[in-house]
Amino acid sequence: MVLVSIIIPVRNRPQDIARCLKSLLKQDFPKEDHEIIVVDNNSTDNTQEVIRQFPARYVFEPQVGRGPARNKGVQESQGKYLAFIDSDCIADPNWLKELVRGLR
Repeated sequence: MVLVSIIIPVRNRPQDIARCLKSLLKQDFPKEDHEIIVVDNNSTDNTQEVIRQFPARYVFEPQVGRGPARNKGVQESQGKYLAFIDSDCIADPNWLKELVRGLR
């Protein structure tokens, strides 16, 4: 069972999502205990191609807005817990570990 689903909504931010995903791949947290779901919120540039270069689940949400994108990510998630991060954020390597520690 996946413990944490990380959900990232993104729209037309290919450079930002690449940096965000690179930071998430450096998490000090077991890879088998989390999944990364990127919700493409109807991008009109090469955001989709950038996302597909990473080991993350790509999901498309045509209705523009953070709410619909996050809700789509929740629908697609398999984790016991949900962690949301924006596409322009860079996660500290201990981010997920500290979040889960707080939940326990």
